[in-house]
Amino acid sequence: MEVVLILVVTGVIILAIKIAMTNPKESSNNQSQPKTETPSQEIEFPPSGFFYYEMVGMYYHGVTPKDFGIFKGKAIAETNNPKDKFAVGIYRNGDNKLVGYIPKDFRGVSNEKIHKEITESGGSRDVVFKISGSEKKCYGTVYIKNS
Repeated sequence: MEVVLILVVTGVIILAIKIAMTNPKESSNNQSQPKTETPSQEIEFPPSGFFYYEMVGMYYHGVTPKDFGIFKGKAIAETNNPKDKFAVGIYRNGDNKLVGYIPKDFRGVSNEKIHKEITESGGSRDVVFKISGSEKKCYGTVYIKNS
């Protein structure tokens, strides 16, 4: 009898943990914020037919744990960025928030090549990106659709 009770209690605790991890509570003050696309388990990650980059600059664009997850968006070749003439910004679908950039140099390759490719194909490309981390540090990966 004690074994059954222990198993039931353990099962309830595990279920409660799973529910807490999959359904984070939203604060009531989010009503005035613009609607954003929510992270989805239905997004294939990493996606096939996309090229991998790290993402940088998220802290400087106000990314917080509310922005963590997997999202779809656009990589836009910026033509007027004063800090990087080959800047490729990563924008989230839904609210068009700039969440970061691909690095100027990634694995020894300049961002000039991808900037030129995106510019020549209309100025933007579909992306899937993931942001994770903590209150103090964000990590991002972005997959840019091959042409």
